[in-house]
Amino acid sequence: MSNLAEQHQDPPSLSECHYYLIDRIETVETDLTATRDALDSWGYLKDDLQKLVIPAEVGRAFSKIGLWLNSHAEATATELETLQDAERDLRTGEGCLDK
Repeated sequence: MSNLAEQHQDPPSLSECHYYLIDRIETVETDLTATRDALDSWGYLKDDLQKLVIPAEVGRAFSKIGLWLNSHAEATATELETLQDAERDLRTGEGCLDK
């Protein structure tokens, strides 16, 4: 509760909010780039594995990993859009994202 009281007495400046958003955008962009690279690598591995005869349970496990990577990439892209929207709102003076 003291944190809320401190924020009320000394709210973050627009500049602090802007820099916070920029830092979060950069972090999420890095995560999205790493996820996309992993998806590409995963696709190449999957293509190579199709040339081999592998047990069915291994194939099922691999397909779950692919689904997880896709879902993670979608969630990360959505978070990036949300952060970018918040930064646009901040630039136009419509709000400030709470830390």
